[in-house]
Amino acid sequence: MKKLNYIFIGILIFIPVILFQIPFLNSDPDIEISTSRDANTDEGLYSSQIRNYINHNNLTFKHNSCFVITPVFGAFLYIPFKLFGTKLVVGRLSILLLSLIISVIIFQYNKFYGLFGFLFFIINYFEYYVFHYFHFCLAEILSTSFMFLSIFFTVEAIESRKPMRFSILSAVAISISYFLKIQFIYILALLPLTIVLFMFVKGIDKKLLFKQLRYTIATIVILLGLYLIIWYLPNKSFFNYVMKSSTTGKFVDFSNLLTHLDFIFKHIFLNRYLKVFTYSFFILLASGIFFFFKTKSRRYKFLFLAFVVWFLLETHKLTLTYLPSRYLISLFFSMNLIIILVLCQLIEIKAEKRYAYIIKGFAVIFILVLGTKNLTDYVKSLNRRTHVIADIDNYLSQYKFEDNPIIGAWAPSLTWKSEAISFPVWKGYFNDKNVIENYKPAIIITETDEEDSNQAYSSRGINIDNYADSIKYYKINNWEIKLLWVHQKAVNSNVIDNP
Repeated sequence: MKKLNYIFIGILIFIPVILFQIPFLNSDPDIEISTSRDANTDEGLYSSQIRNYINHNNLTFKHNSCFVITPVFGAFLYIPFKLFGTKLVVGRLSILLLSLIISVIIFQYNKFYGLFGFLFFIINYFEYYVFHYFHFCLAEILSTSFMFLSIFFTVEAIESRKPMRFSILSAVAISISYFLKIQFIYILALLPLTIVLFMFVKGIDKKLLFKQLRYTIATIVILLGLYLIIWYLPNKSFFNYVMKSSTTGKFVDFSNLLTHLDFIFKHIFLNRYLKVFTYSFFILLASGIFFFFKTKSRRYKFLFLAFVVWFLLETHKLTLTYLPSRYLISLFFSMNLIIILVLCQLIEIKAEKRYAYIIKGFAVIFILVLGTKNLTDYVKSLNRRTHVIADIDNYLSQYKFEDNPIIGAWAPSLTWKSEAISFPVWKGYFNDKNVIENYKPAIIITETDEEDSNQAYSSRGINIDNYADSIKYYKINNWEIKLLWVHQKAVNSNVIDNP
């Protein structure tokens, strides 16, 4: 009966969450989600190679940088795309459902997480940035969900006194995070650091923790070795080429660090979406530190340590010169978890009656303020939805492109239903030399100023408009793009006519 009650509660949480997401499953990324193209192009870029493989048996492995750094993400998308078609809504639903299932499993595993789970969906799930990335077909929220899962497996290893079983599970979960996207490899330090720090807490069974630490590190090392042998070494030169481009010149000079951090804090953490969240975080972080030294709850102490270590590991991203919103999702997620954990502690605190009412009232005020802010942001996003990507996708789905690709950085995001081969064009990086002659594209998609390709064509003295039979113009959020139908001799005129 108890198990059935937990399942019922999980369903009650799960269904409304899905219903809130449905209006966004086929819309453009919110115009204010990032100052960069971010999800506008990256949903297509990170899924295009597995789509090309399914539709044309061609992985286009060296035409794009994405699959080599996100192999498990591509492998995960293979099954839903193969079963239900390579559509944007299929990709988005796949990420959304798995991420939510991971969260619900955590909250159903132990009744202790009932309040935590409730606040998770009010505060974390509906936080503006986290909410939107939950439905984007990107690796970030899925990787973050596995980080979250690894922490709770670690807690269970301590409380169940079964260090081998749950330590292995936690190490597998944390490893999946970077299997999904290699840039998350820094998170491997999370579990060992947290376990070591937890050893300094009074009354803890250090012998048990040493066992847990050994199993965790051993599993992490084995899985890292398998990654190197199975994936990195066979693709070493190409992998290094991609990673060199991804990291070179990406961090701010030390002499400009303080100025840079000041800019980041003012323009990101104090923007209209995060200002209330940021101030709440620092107030509750201070409260959380106080409770850490006052409470006898081992679970609270471990979770607080884990979330703080996670937060600190994420802060290295603040030194990046290029910082799209997707890079910060795991940081926001960890900050939200600290907020939620401390609010749970405030609500469940045992104190003298008059003090208890004040403390609990303090927590309720935070919940109402954060919940109201999240709901307001949700309604605003709902009212400003656009569907230009879906419109272009539907337009292109009327035609068959056979082996003639659609090329450009925007191309993978606009060719879900058409099933056309697509890959980006980036100057000095991918597909920027003789691409028209070599691949005979059916369509070239580019921004009107070619900024998306770093002027791959105009910098070589090529006016691509001269290649076009016709040109269609669109505006997707802040970007003006054009679709150039290449001269008909490059395609099969029997299936593509009068575009």
